[in-house]
Amino acid sequence: MTTNQNITNEDEVLENEINSLIKEATDINSEIDKTSGESSESIKKIEEELDQDIQSIDKDFSDLDNVEKESSKELDNLMMGNAEDLAEEE
Repeated sequence: MTTNQNITNEDEVLENEINSLIKEATDINSEIDKTSGESSESIKKIEEELDQDIQSIDKDFSDLDNVEKESSKELDNLMMGNAEDLAEEE
């Protein structure tokens, strides 16, 4: 073998190694993209579920507020009725 052939063989070996590393890097990048996409989808689903839960909690609090207002009105009416009854008794 001549020196040029040795250099060519070394170049070919290096090129093969570089190509192998490029393929490995490309595969890793593809896996990262896939995982990133899956993570984004999972996060989006979690956010949607949280939004629904928050809306449900807000509705429950609103319902509780309405019940409290109604109870307060009924209690006021009962107290007024009792006060009127006591006033009539005197």
